[in-house]
Amino acid sequence: MKIKADTWHVNGKRQIDVPFSEKLEFSSDAHPTTLTIRCFFTEEYTNRTISKRQRITVYKNKYVVTKENRRLTYHQGSPFTARLKVTYNNDEPAKLVTLLVAVQGVNETYRQNCTGNRKGLITFSMPTNNSTKLNSLKVYDGDQEIDRWNIYNVPSADLLADKYIKVELLTRVKFNRMIRLLITCSDNMTILLYHVFTKGNIVEFGSFKPNQTNRYSFQLLMSDKLIPRSRIFVATIVRKSFICGDVELSINDFGNPLKINIEENISEDGVDPGDEIELGIRGRPGAFVALTAYDQRLLQHGKDHDILFADVWESLYMLHPSTTYNIRRELVTELFTIITDATTSVLGKCNR
Repeated sequence: MKIKADTWHVNGKRQIDVPFSEKLEFSSDAHPTTLTIRCFFTEEYTNRTISKRQRITVYKNKYVVTKENRRLTYHQGSPFTARLKVTYNNDEPAKLVTLLVAVQGVNETYRQNCTGNRKGLITFSMPTNNSTKLNSLKVYDGDQEIDRWNIYNVPSADLLADKYIKVELLTRVKFNRMIRLLITCSDNMTILLYHVFTKGNIVEFGSFKPNQTNRYSFQLLMSDKLIPRSRIFVATIVRKSFICGDVELSINDFGNPLKINIEENISEDGVDPGDEIELGIRGRPGAFVALTAYDQRLLQHGKDHDILFADVWESLYMLHPSTTYNIRRELVTELFTIITDATTSVLGKCNR
């Protein structure tokens, strides 16, 4: 491969474009090509010439797409789902990138523009019927094909390895406001169960019947029971398997914020013994307020007397389940749930 040679006048620093004289051929899509550029520098007055070599790695595609599924499989009559991860060539996630996903069938090709999230993850889903025959999945960046994989048909939906459920927040989390959540499942759901955990307790639970759809949204009030931190746990039955997902709700504030101001003017020297000060305390109606005052002698004895915001968060970490494993363990110990396609029975206790 040769590039077009040319001559430029450089005074200090200059950026140049070096076009290729012919199309660059790659041995494979996965392996980049290394080019060696040799530059000759000739000084104007001394006519002295030096040369420099620079190796440049050239990639065929701007993005790298990998499949999260170990094997792309589908069952006729069940939705076909593929989870893809988009990165740059340095393995950094490609945020909010839109790529074309094309599924090649026997008689037609199904195309869809898909946009990844901030982690570079794309979830592609399409319905199938009893006569659908899929062969391969291809990903394009414009007209450039990035990668392709074969799709295999399995005789039973229970053998599909792409079972998943995902929970997304569609609105910002604000106190005393409705929160809208979107549940996306790999299969059409007949039942959807949710639990809300906070401070080690189940404070709310319920169920929905999504009417055989794989996407379902519902709203939840971010009440004082859920602040400052809580987690929503959802579960459903997919092909005889119990699958679950969760999302965290967090507000870096208290439900009963207090503002304290000194109403009277104080001199630069501070407050003298015997003086009175007037405090203005503002908070929610009916809020309980406790005041503690201590003098300099107590500060000399020790400085760990104030209750800081970080201390409150630390105590919440001990109560709030931070992983799905902890949530599932708490679900088993606190609540027993029976789910079938026809009925839903919630047994056990619920701490409110």
